[in-house]
Amino acid sequence: MKLNNEEILDILQLYGIDSFSDVNMIDSSHGDDDIRHNYILDKKYVLRVNNAKVMTETRIKELNTLIKRYNDFGIQAPYYLSYGNEQYVYEYKDCYCYVSEYLDCVIADDVKEVCREQLQKERVIMVAKFAQAYKNVDLIETLSMYSLFDLCPYDQLSGLGIDEKQDNFNNLIKDVEEVQEYELVKELHAFNDSTRNELLSYYKELPRCVFQGDENYSNVCVDDNYHICGLFDFNMSGTEVIANYLANIALQGNYFYEDEIMQSRSAKEIYDMVISSFTKSTDLIKQYYAFEDREYEAYLLYAKIAMVCGYWNQYAFSEYIKRNEYKGKIVELLRMLINE
Repeated sequence: MKLNNEEILDILQLYGIDSFSDVNMIDSSHGDDDIRHNYILDKKYVLRVNNAKVMTETRIKELNTLIKRYNDFGIQAPYYLSYGNEQYVYEYKDCYCYVSEYLDCVIADDVKEVCREQLQKERVIMVAKFAQAYKNVDLIETLSMYSLFDLCPYDQLSGLGIDEKQDNFNNLIKDVEEVQEYELVKELHAFNDSTRNELLSYYKELPRCVFQGDENYSNVCVDDNYHICGLFDFNMSGTEVIANYLANIALQGNYFYEDEIMQSRSAKEIYDMVISSFTKSTDLIKQYYAFEDREYEAYLLYAKIAMVCGYWNQYAFSEYIKRNEYKGKIVELLRMLINE
């Protein structure tokens, strides 16, 4: 369902916006059953239209509180606008509409090729400093996209009753079975069960923080000198175990599973690249975040799971293991990762 300009204006007028001259529609839908339309208007506002009821009145109020926290922290973040008696969500044609401000800044994804190392470093520092500043402060019930064991809103919508990384793991197992690497299947199950069971025994005791939830470069803004200055798209935000969140951030932004590297490097060389990058990010995190007792131990366990079951990692393993020229290399690499 794509809105025409007249329909857009009718909705905007509810929010006190009487006109617009330019509209750029971004469609990030996942099929007809999962509509996600974003209408950028004059680079001032964004009208978001979804058919999944993830964004409720309560949820948006939570987000505006978190957005204020990021702005106070020195990171620009766009607020959601209200209409009427502090309402935020307008139902239209079986969809849910809401409006936010727009950050008219350079998107990191558009310039990452010239400042990738700087972006990775600044992202790690930003998250580590934010975690230290807001550890256990005003936590909310909604969980972030990285959550293990407990389900975030999108995990709940899936109806599977498991967190995303467990779902990714199950998909990896299917693909490893398909290529008849049954011994590796046993090893993967043993790794996943033991690591999860160890975390399950004490993860509820670990410090938490409310995070933006998805600091990929398409949601990060930079200034003229390519320094991170803003964040937007808070749909994935929520409370998260800090050790888990930091482990995922430490592993983001690395591109080790690409054809060029797979062709030219051995499994051991790729493994060393992954571990070296993770160690570098970990050392940086420690400069800005003080791990509490057992928290660093949990950080390493969460990282082991993310190395295998993080979406992009699992996707790459599943794709390459099906290709005969890379199958042996992926089997060897997975064994090294789960035995680290």
